[in-house]
Amino acid sequence: MKQRTILFIILFTAITSTVEARWKLIRRRGRPHRPTYSYPLKTSGTDQERAQQEADYMASRNIRGHVGSAIGKFEGVGWGSYNCGTCTPQHKMTLTADARAQSSSGTWYRVRAWR
Repeated sequence: MKQRTILFIILFTAITSTVEARWKLIRRRGRPHRPTYSYPLKTSGTDQERAQQEADYMASRNIRGHVGSAIGKFEGVGWGSYNCGTCTPQHKMTLTADARAQSSSGTWYRVRAWR
């Protein structure tokens, strides 16, 4: 009985120190960064034109996330069905663009911009 207790304490200490070491390593490294996509961003033109260009780009490459800098003061992107949801601003803003594009696999991509 005494040997089992000692063995348990040794194993528990070894496992605990290994888990703590892994958590320290994870905290030190931080979260992995998402890949950043760059494309020739159209800086002129209306918000609608820029949003459509971004939606087309997302659909052509099946990118599910933001691409480039935000259009306007706030930008929301989404994918799924034709009327898929996107993020919306917390404060009252005016919707200046709402663009959609469909990928070859049938997924819809949507970009909305507010000012």
